[in-house]
Amino acid sequence: MAHEALFAPGTSWSYGNTNYLLAGLLIEKVTGRPLAEQITHRIIQRIGLRHTSFPGAGDERIREAHSQGYFAAKPGAPLEKITEMDLSWGWVAGQVGPRR
Repeated sequence: MAHEALFAPGTSWSYGNTNYLLAGLLIEKVTGRPLAEQITHRIIQRIGLRHTSFPGAGDERIREAHSQGYFAAKPGAPLEKITEMDLSWGWVAGQVGPRR
């Protein structure tokens, strides 16, 4: 409540990870188990995703053949290779990725 709203309720939309984060916390509270374990067991393994994982913090390596990803900080800036990166910053909102 310390920040002013970006727009009046119902007049626009802005992306945020809040609902994903709350869902992750709720899953952990209800199951009493870590989110990574629940996603791996209940989704990744159950539907047979053989090349997908919920990597742990600091796990940046992709073990199998994969494409390369690049990012430019601003238009015209040199491309930076970002293929292998720690996805844990996104937790439930973006930590699932190629098998690491």
